[in-house]
Amino acid sequence: SKRPRNDNRNRFRFLLLSKNCGNIIGKGGENIKRLRNEFNVHMHLPDSQCRKRVLTIQGEKADSVAVLKELLSTCKEGGSA
Repeated sequence: SKRPRNDNRNRFRFLLLSKNCGNIIGKGGENIKRLRNEFNVHMHLPDSQCRKRVLTIQGEKADSVAVLKELLSTCKEGGSA
């Protein structure tokens, strides 16, 4: 039998409109890579053909909240398409 992971990091999941995901990922993935490195979090945003996608952020609570604040400003600046 498998042992459970002892991962004390928090995991947050957010439902996003696909039109905002381009701003989060950035050109060539540069924005999401920068956020991962700058805030030391794991971010996963799978490809989807649907109108909505699930963003998963895993890391320390303060770092995850800081990433979310930056993403909210990114989505707001990007406007609607």
